[in-house]
Amino acid sequence: MNLLGLLDIEVQTSLIMAFAQYYDPSVRAFTFQDFQLVQTIEEFEQILDLPLEGRSPYKYAEHHAFVSTLSGIMKIHPRELENALVNKKGV
Repeated sequence: MNLLGLLDIEVQTSLIMAFAQYYDPSVRAFTFQDFQLVQTIEEFEQILDLPLEGRSPYKYAEHHAFVSTLSGIMKIHPRELENALVNKKGV
């Protein structure tokens, strides 16, 4: 699709205004009170055709992310992240 083709699309301004009130820029998504937009575990089981009942969750404890990597992803200063870190059971 050509980007100039977007100029020919008719926009319903009232619809855009209605959705704008539910947009949360901090998570870059629409959030609705008492409404979940993501799949539940049960729905993922059906989509993947993989029953999870009786299985333990995947826990990979051999890899630890560096504070510098995490602070870059979270876009906060590394010192601020270090102050918020909590050591639980040596992790």
